[in-house]
Formats: sequence, C-alpha cells, structure tokens
Amino acid sequence: MDVIGLAASIIAVIDAISTTVTCLNAVKNAPKERSRLAVEAADLSARLTRLRYKHEASDGDVSTSAEPWLDGIQSLKTPLDQFRATVESLTARLTERSGPGKLVSCLIWPLDKKSTLEYLAQIERMKTLTILALQEDVR
Repeated sequence: MDVIGLAASIIAVIDAISTTVTCLNAVKNAPKERSRLAVEAADLSARLTRLRYKHEASDGDVSTSAEPWLDGIQSLKTPLDQFRATVESLTARLTERSGPGKLVSCLIWPLDKKSTLEYLAQIERMKTLTILALQEDVR
C-alpha cells in the first residue's frame, strides 16, 4: 500500500483547507454562508489532523498491522486527492482578484448560493468519510 502517499494526501488537504479558511476570513461583506464554509472547513481540517496523527501512530504499516482500519483508510487516498482539487478550486475562486476591478471585486462575494451549497456538501461528504475512518469503520 502507498502509505506515504496517503499521509501526503492528508497533509496536502489540510494545507489547502488552511489556505481556503484564510481566504474566507479575508472576504469582506460576505453573506452568512462564508462563515459557515469557514467553520465547516476548519472542523474538517481538525478531523483530518486527528486522522493524520492516528495514521502516523500506527506506523501506517498495513502489511504487518493487526489493525484492520488501516486497510480501510487506504481507500481514502483518491477521495482526498479529489477533495484537495475541490478546495483549491474554491481558493482560486476566492482569490480571483486582479486588474482594474480588484478593489470592487474584494467587496463582492464571488460565489452564488448554489456554488456555496455545493462546496458545503463536498465538505460534509469528506467530513463523513473522515469520521468513519476515525471510528475505524472504513472497510
């Protein structure tokens, strides 16, 4: 199993979420969905950090481990990589501010309600997978 790849994926997603939360907190005059996105993303980051340390504490050695949950969390690598792309997309949308309209664009929330709800749903799906992994229920 690609144990280092899984740990790297977890770390990359945590880093991407941190950047996104920083961007979300910097947006001025945003609707209440901004705070919900920031809170949910920060919550997911905390859960992923717990998963990372739990994985590292087990040495991540699936071949010799008696812990069956390690087999299960290996299946999270692909969803983690996909989610990282989603978070990076959100960050890009939040920071697309260049040119003469930069000042005006800083005052305008760049997401419509539908996009915001889609990002929230993706965060919730990743949070659910992480919770299952932490409960050692991924198989």
